[in-house]
Amino acid sequence: PFQGIVSETFIDSKRRSFSRSLLQICKLTYSLLRLMCKGHPRNQMKLFKYVRVIQSQLGTEMNPENTLLDLFKDNRKLLLKVTSNQIQKFSELISERKLPRHVLFLTTVCTCHGEAVPSNQNQVVAQLTHAEKTVPVLLAFSVEWDHRSQAQTLLLWEKERPYRKVNITHISTDDVELEVPKSYEGNLFLYHTRCVELLAVLCAGRNRMCADLIMTYRLAPSYADLLDILSIAGVPMQLKRAYAQLLHFLYVDR
Repeated sequence: PFQGIVSETFIDSKRRSFSRSLLQICKLTYSLLRLMCKGHPRNQMKLFKYVRVIQSQLGTEMNPENTLLDLFKDNRKLLLKVTSNQIQKFSELISERKLPRHVLFLTTVCTCHGEAVPSNQNQVVAQLTHAEKTVPVLLAFSVEWDHRSQAQTLLLWEKERPYRKVNITHISTDDVELEVPKSYEGNLFLYHTRCVELLAVLCAGRNRMCADLIMTYRLAPSYADLLDILSIAGVPMQLKRAYAQLLHFLYVDR
């Protein structure tokens, strides 16, 4: 479907105005391509020929990120071809937009059928801890006492909006279970969960170099903070599981 397409003349929602029908066709095309290559090594290899075109459209309304994710997922041959430019592009998108799907791509390329891919782990950590611009993937958080519920609560907030706090223990169950949450609070929760999962995966396989860099640049909570978070009854299980994995890989199995 990408044969003969020149990326500069294709859809770039930031610079050109296109009809909604054409945009919808492009979204559906990416959805179809995602289903075609999901868990199918042969189709993954065929679609990989157009990876540069797909990458050039990252950040547009076509949402090619999920297609790119399933293109690489659990295909060791392709995972070993992941470039620093691809990782840099997703790191920049994380800094700009804080969307869960961008974080999930970095998590996906760091493992293959549950086993760590050290070369990609090292590239991701190197990008996140770049000397000129460290990418603070995790949102700021605090454990506070809620007088209404008479219990400890976990609050998240963005540095850009220090007064916009989200109480995770009060978040809607529907938002927790959605792949694309409808509310601001749900999107913030899912983004933070994906970030915790990413940090855990970066330390998997006893990657000591990544673990040391994460601790040096304070990208992850301390051991004591993790224990405090895990002790809060109201934290959704999805996030608790991610924190437990981070505790295991970063502080225990290293």
